[in-house]
Amino acid sequence: MTAPAPVVVSSLRRRPIVLLLALGLVAGLMLAGGWLAWNARLEAGRERLRADGAARLAGEAASLMQLFDKHRHLPRLLAMDPRLLTVLGPDRPASAVDVVNRHLTSVGQQLDLQAVFLMDRQGLVLAASNWDTPASFVGWNYTFRPYFRNAMAAGAGVFYAVGVTTEAPGLFLSQALRDAQGRAVGVVVVKIGLGALERAWAAGGAPLALADERGVLFLASREDWRYRTLAPLTPADRAALAGSRQYGRHDLQRLPELAPLAALWPPVSPGGLQRDVLDAEGRHLLQAHRLEAWGWTLLLAADLRPVRRAAAIEAAALGLLGALAVAGGGLWWLQRRRLDERRHAALALEALQQDLAQQVAGRTAELMAANETLQQRIEALNEAERILQATRDQAVQAGKLAVLGQLAAGVTHEINQPLAALATCADNALKQLDRGRHADLRESLSLVGELVGRLGALVAPLKGFARAGSAICQPVVVADALDMAETMLAPRLRETGVTIARRIAADAGCVLADRVRLEQVLVNLLSNALDAMAAAGVCGRVEIDVDRRSDGRIALQVRDHGQGLSSSASEHLFEPFFTTRSRGLGLGLVISRAIAQGLGGELSGGNVAPEAGSGAIFTLVLPAPSPSSPESSA
Repeated sequence: MTAPAPVVVSSLRRRPIVLLLALGLVAGLMLAGGWLAWNARLEAGRERLRADGAARLAGEAASLMQLFDKHRHLPRLLAMDPRLLTVLGPDRPASAVDVVNRHLTSVGQQLDLQAVFLMDRQGLVLAASNWDTPASFVGWNYTFRPYFRNAMAAGAGVFYAVGVTTEAPGLFLSQALRDAQGRAVGVVVVKIGLGALERAWAAGGAPLALADERGVLFLASREDWRYRTLAPLTPADRAALAGSRQYGRHDLQRLPELAPLAALWPPVSPGGLQRDVLDAEGRHLLQAHRLEAWGWTLLLAADLRPVRRAAAIEAAALGLLGALAVAGGGLWWLQRRRLDERRHAALALEALQQDLAQQVAGRTAELMAANETLQQRIEALNEAERILQATRDQAVQAGKLAVLGQLAAGVTHEINQPLAALATCADNALKQLDRGRHADLRESLSLVGELVGRLGALVAPLKGFARAGSAICQPVVVADALDMAETMLAPRLRETGVTIARRIAADAGCVLADRVRLEQVLVNLLSNALDAMAAAGVCGRVEIDVDRRSDGRIALQVRDHGQGLSSSASEHLFEPFFTTRSRGLGLGLVISRAIAQGLGGELSGGNVAPEAGSGAIFTLVLPAPSPSSPESSA
């Protein structure tokens, strides 16, 4: 492999110091120009925002005054109605009260008022526009309200508050009613709702709020501003508000967002001129407009972030233009050097391509050799896996034959009796044939057929159990597999007197397994349980519990009542050729575990409890069939 060609160092990397200083100077000038442009555009944007805010505050103040002017004469006109004085007299007929109630209701509906009501000189409501509703004011006493006290003292009153009865906020306009001697004998009150005004503010852009003389925001386009204060209230203010119950049960906590306005409070001198100040984070321009008629103040918080963004965009555009100019000059200079750079780059590229071609050829040969070696290893691995599978199947078949050997004595005993009966029946048949007793001969031959069928029933399970074959997993009914295992162990069960007790949960009746191999594992487990109980001299029962686990698999537990497993047996339980019995090779549990793992499950064992004589318990866990799989009873 040839050595790589030397890379030609670009002359662009040896720029003179003068060029770097010039570029730095240009960049500094661009930054300075951008900063100056940003400040200029920001200040211009603030001025526009101030002007727009002042215009909006003036417009909203005019709207408030227009709303007030629209309704301020209404209480005076109502006070001139003689029907109201009739109700305030000492002998007021019920019919007069009903007439006034209906009159006030009509006025409230026609003028879209929240409420209209009449109070006597003690502040007791005698008639109201809502007299026929659950929230009627009739019978309530509002002596504590300033609009009542001001009307009784000065003839009229204006007060904004949260309703004591309805909890709805509104503007209360009051007017005193006087008798012929000019004495104040009652007060008529009109309540105007300002909810429509708040909704119009919310749709108008920048947040608006209306504060009273104490700095309490009682109207606001933002709900989280309503009933908050610009500065902490003094104890005297809180006592006055509690006495008039102006804002109901609202806590009136300070609003930090508008705290800078507290330093200007009251925000302007009489005359209604706007004042403005930045908030603590410089994000909003706060403006105020004084409404001297009521002692209220309109507040506007204009967002400065769009102004900042616009100034930043304009400054960035100016900087970009400067950068483009500098880039144009740089491109002109670079154009002069490009041809030379291309020539050197072409030479270096040609050398690199030659070296790369040699490297690719070498690596290709290496990869082909590695691929061939890998293919050989894969084939060897597949062959080893095939041999392992064949060995496992042979071990399973050997385990079946070992179990059959253990069952041979019991089966032999079961077959002896039918064979003896067959011999007797054959002798009888010959004698009956010689004597011509055909009816008895038919009966003997029929009995021979039954005995042959019985022998076939005894041998058939063992024949199917011994058959070799690969595992085919399909849904298997657990009860059917247990029946077959008990059939094969029937001679030993009768010999030992042990019974088998089953408990199969309703949702655990079927597993996904190979029927014959599952029966082989069950025969092994039940045979071990019978041996353990025989060694302990116990004649009882083997318990089988089948349940569904939380992971969806089926757990089959076989418990005996023998002496249990010793500590050494527990440690070597699934080791090949380990056994605690005088007969057997010690492969039953090893093969059973291999079968369980081959079926996608597991097999474990141990003692029921640490105490001696508690017995052993083995757990076989197998997957459950999918809901769409049909159950198999074959």
